Amino acid sequence: MIRKVAVVSDVSVGYGSPQILSMMYALLETFQSAEGLLIEPDQIVRPPIRRDHPRFHISRVFTKLDTFNSQWRIEYPKKCASILRKFKPDILVYAGSIILCPIHDFLPSPKPLTVAYFLEMPEGFQFGHVYPSILSRMDQYCDLLIHPEVNRMKACMKFFRKEQLPQYIVYNTSHLDHEVEVWPAAQRNGRILYQGTIDEDLTFANYYLSPKVQSYPIDLYGLIEGCDSEKKARLAARFAAMTNESRYLGYVDADKLAERRRKYAYGIVSWNPVNDNLRFAAPNKLFDYIGSGVVPIAAPHPQCKYLLEKYNCGILLRDWGFDAFLEGLRYATLIYGTPLYEELCQNCIRVSRAELNWDTQIRPVMKKLQELAAQRNL
Repeated sequence: MIRKVAVVSDVSVGYGSPQILSMMYALLETFQSAEGLLIEPDQIVRPPIRRDHPRFHISRVFTKLDTFNSQWRIEYPKKCASILRKFKPDILVYAGSIILCPIHDFLPSPKPLTVAYFLEMPEGFQFGHVYPSILSRMDQYCDLLIHPEVNRMKACMKFFRKEQLPQYIVYNTSHLDHEVEVWPAAQRNGRILYQGTIDEDLTFANYYLSPKVQSYPIDLYGLIEGCDSEKKARLAARFAAMTNESRYLGYVDADKLAERRRKYAYGIVSWNPVNDNLRFAAPNKLFDYIGSGVVPIAAPHPQCKYLLEKYNCGILLRDWGFDAFLEGLRYATLIYGTPLYEELCQNCIRVSRAELNWDTQIRPVMKKLQELAAQRNL
């Protein structure tokens, strides 16, 4: 019997990456007698969010330095391992870059049934040339792999060819809440939403500062980032000074954002495809929009292109350039309020309830974990 399950995250939960919390809920729903533990780092930009649940608690780990630098990659895994040794989980999920940290080496035998959840591609973890050697021995400590996008899985397999390990593609969908009201298109606010990282190099932040774009009713939520503090400060000042139809509304937690998102007409999805990690984006925001009945305006990342064309549930930009972005905004404005727009909204709602939701996506993984647990007599 599975008595304890644990999830180790590389980010503080309740903001981005909703799959981390959803994974914990799925484990507890599948293994009804288990108690849970979720370990998260203490990120300054992400204050702790209270999560009341009778069967799991969150352990927030303080480190001397902020996340993702070289010292953190030593200190955080050791503290996580210490917590896990005391908790003794039967099933353990590593989510994000923590996959490539040596936590498992610090755990006693027998090791827990272990899942590696690749929320990002390893090249995005900044582990240099170390990660191929780590991936090549993943079968020594891992029982199941999860990827959010097919091209990401293929890239991972260049370094890891142990095909006997079960692997699954689970889209970065959110939990489907049937009680949440999907706003009728006629009652939307008519505005366009952007949620997520705001960065000149990664997410075309300068596009939104163009006078042509600022003439459109766009609301932006997210952290303003930059490669250095001065560049970041300049960008933040420019967004704060927006005076036209577009507005920067700051950074809010996932629950507040979900409540506001339902009112919007459209949602923007675009990453600068400067590397495979960004070209093969598996954006949470795409599925957040679709699940809220908000029509995506998406750049042609392979996953976005495949899903929008398959289900006719959004507006696909012809490329990542500024002209294509402006063209997409014009087209979205043109069709808003028409039967074509209403059809896109309804297609979003239909496909999110049928397939593009967390419960449907994670079901095969949970079934396989039950089989693996039975094989181990857990």
